[in-house]
Amino acid sequence: MTDLSQWTKNEIKRLGSLSKLAKALNLTRQAVMSWRDGEVVTLSDKSAIPIAAYLGCSLDEARAMFKAEM
Repeated sequence: MTDLSQWTKNEIKRLGSLSKLAKALNLTRQAVMSWRDGEVVTLSDKSAIPIAAYLGCSLDEARAMFKAEM
């Protein structure tokens, strides 16, 4: 299982900014900040769906990668 906070920090670093990651995920900066800051422990489908699309994987794979609510 991947740590959401660490994954978010790595993606921000790779893309160059939190805003770019939020835009790539089609989410708000605030949502991505909450991931980065460790405020989100489990992902909802609402959050897992954009991650799956971003990573090019299925929703089930995204759920398995990160702790997700079912």
